[in-house]
This record gives sequence, C-alpha cells and structure tokens, in this order.
Amino acid sequence: MSRPVIASFIERRLLVNFRLDPEFTARVLPEGTRPLLRRGHAVGGICLIRLAGVRRTGGALPALSDLAGRFGLRTEIAVHRIATVWQGPDGPEQGVYIPRRDTDSRISTLTAGLFLPGEHHLARFEVEESLERLRIGFHSADGTAHAEVQAHVSDRLRGSALFADLDEASAFVREAPDGYAARAEEFSIRPATLVHVASSYFEDPARFPEGTAVADSALVLRDVEALRSTRPARGAHRPARPAAHPI
Repeated sequence: MSRPVIASFIERRLLVNFRLDPEFTARVLPEGTRPLLRRGHAVGGICLIRLAGVRRTGGALPALSDLAGRFGLRTEIAVHRIATVWQGPDGPEQGVYIPRRDTDSRISTLTAGLFLPGEHHLARFEVEESLERLRIGFHSADGTAHAEVQAHVSDRLRGSALFADLDEASAFVREAPDGYAARAEEFSIRPATLVHVASSYFEDPARFPEGTAVADSALVLRDVEALRSTRPARGAHRPARPAAHPI
C-alpha cells in the first residue's frame, strides 16, 4: 500500500524573517533543541502561505483521497517558526520549531495532520495582494493570536542583518523547511521590503522583551508545486516536552 502524500500548489508564500535574541529564544524552545544562529542572532519567522488544490493521495483512505483529489482544498495559512538545531544520531541536525499554525480552513482544523502538517487554529484572514504589493493579516477565532504584514516586492534584499544578499537568504529557506516545501529543486524567490509588521507571538513581552525580536527581511515565492510525505521528515525532532510541532 502506498504511503499517503500531501500534494498542493503554493500560490504565494511570504516569509518574514526576524532576528531574535539567542538567550530569550532558547527559553521558548523545547528541551533538546537550541537556536540556529546567523551572525550572532537566532532566526524566527512568519510564513504567510496560500495553498491551492491541497489533497491527500494514496494510503489507507481511498474514498477520502479520491474526494480530496477531485476537489482539493484552498486555504490561507500563517506559520510562526524558529530555526533550530538538535543532536541527531549522526551529529547536529537543522530544522524549524513551529509554536503556532493558523488557517482559514475549518476542515484543516478538524482533521489535524490529514491535509496539512500539524495542528492548526482557525483564524480569519484579510488579504490585499497584487504582483508587487501585499497586505496579509489574520486574527485567530479564539482571540489568542494575530499578525499583519505589509510589504512590496523589491529588486534586491536591503537592510538585512541576517543575510548578506538574496542568495544567502534563499539558501536558508531551502535548508529550513516547515512542512510546506516546494517540490522543485529550483524555484524563484524575490526579496520584499517591509512596510509594517505585527505579530502577537514575537511581540509578546513574556517571550521576547522589547528589542529582542526585530523584523529583519522578507522573501516572496509564488506558483510552485509542493509535495509532503506524511511520514516524519528526516531529522524530525520530538523533544521530551513538546510544546508544538518542530517540522
């Protein structure tokens, strides 16, 4: 019997990178992980994704797989993430710790892990988007989380303390997947200039006091097929005290 695979199409993925204080970042990570550092900073992010045609293929649920394959799902998703390192059987391994996922898809919140990786919270999204400008925000239905990002696509990466140029930033995205990885080995990533950023997670003073979480840079990816196996990713880490889903 074939192993289930989640197939989808990434219509848009806006990744906002944050440079974080390593000491405070370490306090929010699960036991057994530590922050991945770049130029002395820990790295966090908000990934704002629109997926289309989300469907589950193969596995032990043929009727559901067929229904999903015919109709698919289309959803807005917000993923808060922190780049991490942990000790694997063959040495240090890298990935992302994900404390929070939000979606406007009620189906995804009721079928955790079936169509989208990990548990998702139901949220209301507001999106204004063109090829060059984006304004994306959400408020969770339970009132515990919100975020908003305004950005416009640029010709080059400017003002980042984490990445010297677009090539460095793109390589980092490829090396730290969050469960919504692009199928193609090569895909186009464009830099974006941030106009406004708000995040209830990174602005929570109980986690990150003022000045310890700063928006650094943004990247935009569009129109890429994505595949995700339902088996745990290589190096996926499940700490002794899991507060969320690391990869």
